[in-house]
Amino acid sequence: MNLGKTNSQTFSFFLVKLCLHLDYEDAGWRSRTVIMMDNANYHRGVPVRELMRTLNLPVLYMGPYHFRMAPIEMVFNFIKGHDLNPFKSPLTSR
Repeated sequence: MNLGKTNSQTFSFFLVKLCLHLDYEDAGWRSRTVIMMDNANYHRGVPVRELMRTLNLPVLYMGPYHFRMAPIEMVFNFIKGHDLNPFKSPLTSR
């Protein structure tokens, strides 16, 4: 998505696209969902917080240094422990 260089602009773009997709799938998702984030600068900046208010996003910030509580860490752990491309097929663009 961003070649590993996330900033408030790329994160805002992601949030807008995520909301559009979730709204398309289920208009009531906000009432059953909380978006949990760490305290990265691009998660806490004023423009991003204003966008989250505009998008009516339910957000929960984790405390500092709680990476073990982040569900995404389970995904990263899985990726690190498995060969996700066992046939060594080349990556293709859509």
